[in-house]
Amino acid sequence: MKRKDLIIGIVLVAASISAGIIGYAVVVLLTQDNTEDVFIPGLPDDFEGAPIGANIIISNGTDTMTISFGDILEGVELWMEQEVTGLQINEEKDIVALHAYDDKEIGKRITGVDILDILEMSGMNFAWNLVFSSTNDGETKALSRTTGNIIDDAAGSYRPTFIALAINKKWIKDTAYAGEWGNFTVVGRNLSEKLFDLQQINIMSEWNVDIIINGVKSPFSINTTNMWYNAVCHNYSYYRSDYWNFNRSYIGRTIDDIVKNATYGMGFTDWNVSFACADGLVDPNPPYNKSEIENGMANDGSLTIPRNNDDKVNITGGGTGVGLPITNQKMVLVFRLMQYVEGNAATNSWDPAWENYHYCGYRHGPFTIYVPGRTRSNFPKYITQIIIEAS
Repeated sequence: MKRKDLIIGIVLVAASISAGIIGYAVVVLLTQDNTEDVFIPGLPDDFEGAPIGANIIISNGTDTMTISFGDILEGVELWMEQEVTGLQINEEKDIVALHAYDDKEIGKRITGVDILDILEMSGMNFAWNLVFSSTNDGETKALSRTTGNIIDDAAGSYRPTFIALAINKKWIKDTAYAGEWGNFTVVGRNLSEKLFDLQQINIMSEWNVDIIINGVKSPFSINTTNMWYNAVCHNYSYYRSDYWNFNRSYIGRTIDDIVKNATYGMGFTDWNVSFACADGLVDPNPPYNKSEIENGMANDGSLTIPRNNDDKVNITGGGTGVGLPITNQKMVLVFRLMQYVEGNAATNSWDPAWENYHYCGYRHGPFTIYVPGRTRSNFPKYITQIIIEAS
């Protein structure tokens, strides 16, 4: 699709939304020089007949938000715009990604939206235990799932759990399943059963980062209260000519600080640290050593920089590339960040700077690790445990 055609489509999206009709722009966006149904696999071509007023209630016991079908479709249109350009759009917008699969039980294609994007849209950035519920004729049915499960479903096994909106390119309300499925149904190939007619999502607990010391869970953990304790605000950036560069400021606690608080009074003089992630990975291997934790990647000489070949940049013309400059910046458990202009000089593609700091959300997990001296591909994400091997 040509850039000019994309702009026409986006303008029509905006015009349709402002008129209260969220439909025709989708057809324009997908039919100009592009006949493949790539961006909305299984949604109706025309959004005009969508049940815009249907909604989902999301509550964490303190705050309650209502997310409408119309809110969700606006987020889907933003996701489509991002997919067309290949670039991030303004991060402050509520982007909602699509998922789809062929359901063997009913023999039809089910399409819907990312649950974690809906949570972010509601401002619930640190959810862990979720209960999806539906109440009809005085009977309540519920499904329990953690955000970690949902991340692993998509990132680990590639079998996403999501909220269905459409069946075989028809809104659920326009199908024979409407009576049971309602406007929203929770589906996924990793689920033993669906949660029909979703009405509410209750957040029962927050995402914490457990500390494991020599195989034993510590009473000390990182949560939304103490994550601000001794928090630092750092900037880390690097430029590379062969791929995306990196330029961000971020807020979090240094791993050095966390380890010393967790092991205080235990008499340990040496330790290695790795991180367990919600998608099932434990990273890195081998773990970071004490010097890397205390001094950054400019360590005591026990490790050669770069740590591995993934940390090499500017790999062109069959060359081996070079490592990033060593640094004494410490690695940080990050929960809030600001992205400046980042781009890929090789393709002349650039993402815009954000206007404000944001919580990390779920795309990399509410807690992620930044390691100055290494490339972004080696930053562990979806952190659920900090694993300390101490002696």
